Amino acid sequence: MSRFKLMVDNDFGPTVAEAVNKIGSNVTAKTSIENGLAHDAEDAALVVHNKNWIILTHDKNTLNERFFRPCSHDGIIIIKEKRWFPETVAASLKALRQSGKANLVAHHVTHLFPDKAIIHTHKGTEEVSL
Repeated sequence: MSRFKLMVDNDFGPTVAEAVNKIGSNVTAKTSIENGLAHDAEDAALVVHNKNWIILTHDKNTLNERFFRPCSHDGIIIIKEKRWFPETVAASLKALRQSGKANLVAHHVTHLFPDKAIIHTHKGTEEVSL
């Protein structure tokens, strides 16, 4: 299983990072502030600043495959639950890791639902059941 280094968008905050860090030893999550970004950093700054970190966000409007094409960044995971909680975000990430398709997340844009992931790659889209 590949290692996940997740930079949690400031909109999520430290509670999501704490919940994600409890998944296991192959997952590290830090907030964007802990990674040196300002509290009100723009989305483009998140993408440009992150080096070897996958962005974890619920911002589907500007952090998506239309604005940040696959393979032009280190990866973006968008939580697609309307009512998310730190525990549900962690559970969805854990299910993705256990699906055997977690290696597709790096450098791509992943829309993560509780029961599936839609991963946009440079070759097309892959849907993964969780």
